[in-house]
Amino acid sequence: MTDLDQMQDYEDLVYAEHILEKSDQDPFLDRLDRSMKRLDEIEVIIMAEKKYTVDVSKWEDKLKNLDNSSGGNYVFPQVGTTKVRLLVSPEREAEEFYEPVSRLFREQEKTQYMAPCIVFEDKTWNMDVKYLNMNKTVFKGILSIMAGGEYDLLSPDKGHAVQITRTGEGLKTQYTVLPSMQQVPVDYGMIEFEYELNEMARELEASDRKDKTEEYEDVPF
Repeated sequence: MTDLDQMQDYEDLVYAEHILEKSDQDPFLDRLDRSMKRLDEIEVIIMAEKKYTVDVSKWEDKLKNLDNSSGGNYVFPQVGTTKVRLLVSPEREAEEFYEPVSRLFREQEKTQYMAPCIVFEDKTWNMDVKYLNMNKTVFKGILSIMAGGEYDLLSPDKGHAVQITRTGEGLKTQYTVLPSMQQVPVDYGMIEFEYELNEMARELEASDRKDKTEEYEDVPF
């Protein structure tokens, strides 16, 4: 039985009492007044139970932001599609647009690859420099596109963006890497590189190990 049904039954009961005691009008009005106040109290209790500490939409927004999170200065391809335009760090040659990064996964070292980029988000290109983290599959896909000779992913004027699509989870995770059909020119004069690529790679490595160390320290023995 719902709360509203209970409230209706209560009102019906009060009305029945009124029918049985027609001759005693004043006591009935008094009971009716007290009953109505009690119904108001019940409604307050019901609403209080249904009230959330934070508007549900706020949590939905946070969940959406988490799914789309680029990890601050870093970009980690999430489930779905990530579209980036690769850049060449000012201190690097085009052939050295990337930097190997040693990361820990289940206490094992694995090599990933990092490269500066800008990210396509909210239907436009965010010109803040980010650092794309690629596993071997994604990195191999990018190198394969460039080795094919049809798409230049690094040219300032004629470079194409890449679309990284991630599906599945865990051992069933799969990645596909495709070049954009249209060229995405980049004006390096409008882009600010605050850090060197090597610096960002070493910072991620240090942060990764610090997080793992703290995780182990929190485990009771």
